[in-house]
Amino acid sequence: MVTVLKHTEQINCVVVGPNRKTIITLDMALYERAKQLEMTRDDCKGKWVLRLGEMHTVMAALRAVGNAIEDSELDEAWSEADIYGPITTRQILEAKHMKRALEVNMTKTQALCDLYAEEFFFYHPHLKGPCTTAAQQLDRSCLQQLQKDVSKEQQNMLATLDSQRVLA
Repeated sequence: MVTVLKHTEQINCVVVGPNRKTIITLDMALYERAKQLEMTRDDCKGKWVLRLGEMHTVMAALRAVGNAIEDSELDEAWSEADIYGPITTRQILEAKHMKRALEVNMTKTQALCDLYAEEFFFYHPHLKGPCTTAAQQLDRSCLQQLQKDVSKEQQNMLATLDSQRVLA
């Protein structure tokens, strides 16, 4: 492990220069070993910036969300609605089935945002028309994928929210 890390440092010196830190992205198992080396060996301290890979970072975030959802009855609702069985629900909460965990959390977030918007417009019906119009214009621009139009419509959306004092 030390040999690989030092070799990576040498490659980095050739590519970007000798006075630059070497940033190394590792999966969880290698990250833990490299961190142990960095903490225990004097010749390894401060030479690298060790970074956990994206997959394990996402899995840790999904486990944290799963812990928050567990026992909230949302997990039970998935089973009762026959969306996921109890085993799959457990895998989602523990982030052992990453694709489904991402899918269910995106769906959950969208559903909660929809419920929030519905409740917001129930108490502020005068804002629904201007906000809906601005959102539809932004949606059309996003579908056309013209960056200039998207930026313009984002500014229009923010101006609408600001003029209606939604952001206040």
